[in-house]
Amino acid sequence: MTTPPMTPQWHNNPNPPPPGWPTQTPPKSRTGVIVVLSLLLAAFIAATCVLAVLYATSSDDDSATSQADAQQSQAAAVDASRAEAVDVARKVATAMMSLDYRQPDAPAAAIAPLSTPEFAAKWRKTLDSSRTVYETSKVVTTGTVSHAAVERIDATTATVIVLAEQKTSSLIAPQGSTTKTQLIVELNRVDGKWLADDVTVI
Repeated sequence: MTTPPMTPQWHNNPNPPPPGWPTQTPPKSRTGVIVVLSLLLAAFIAATCVLAVLYATSSDDDSATSQADAQQSQAAAVDASRAEAVDVARKVATAMMSLDYRQPDAPAAAIAPLSTPEFAAKWRKTLDSSRTVYETSKVVTTGTVSHAAVERIDATTATVIVLAEQKTSSLIAPQGSTTKTQLIVELNRVDGKWLADDVTVI
């Protein structure tokens, strides 16, 4: 096995090698490598800054979007609550103004699921006290609501103004008559539902 000739380290010797002797090229300068690494590092830092700005902008956009969505959801919930309060008030007013001597228990049955237990009991007592009168006179009334609007509302209570008409016929007035009535319906929020707690006829 032939061993390759050793190349003398002439670059450390101040005397140049004799003619014909092989020489070793001094190692290349590291300056070029350092420049390349510096450029790569600068590019990395710049890219990192760009990503940080993009992330911050994206986070701000997401935060603004989330806040807008929350406000829209809250507004939608308030609108739904108002609509429910008005719907219950209309049904209560219609049931209270619709009586038929042939079905004396119907008004109380219609009011009960739309009212607090206290108001339902109060309304049944009122009906029972006047039952003899409207059964004897064969009274039939029909109530219709023309308009209803929330006057005041918060998380637990609401006041709804109802404008209604009541058509009445009886033995005394078989041709019937019509009366326009304004009602103030007070509601309470109970277990996530609006229930009538009091009704005042104006």
